[in-house]
Amino acid sequence: MAQTLTFTFAEFANGLVRVEYDVRDNNWTVTQVRCINNSDFPAVGTIYELGEIVFAAVAPAHEITSWNVVGIQLGWQPDYWNDITETWEPSGIEMGDYEFCSQWPGEV
Repeated sequence: MAQTLTFTFAEFANGLVRVEYDVRDNNWTVTQVRCINNSDFPAVGTIYELGEIVFAAVAPAHEITSWNVVGIQLGWQPDYWNDITETWEPSGIEMGDYEFCSQWPGEV
């Protein structure tokens, strides 16, 4: 049975602002991005695909904001041998063509 895993993407101001995203572990689809903003300033979240903005939103100050981003498809990279460092690298999320960005304090 699939589970939803939550990953912290970014933290600002010693954890006063935290950006997280939820991923289903059976297909690595991102279902939600969340910003816990306990600061006096807004934060901004942006997702790019091949350099084009596919998602952008503002997280107001003193709010928890969630955004539905179903359709952002990541992958899972298993442990692999790094020929450059000649060491095994741990498994992790494969971003593919996506780039996640967050900014605090954010400007719209």
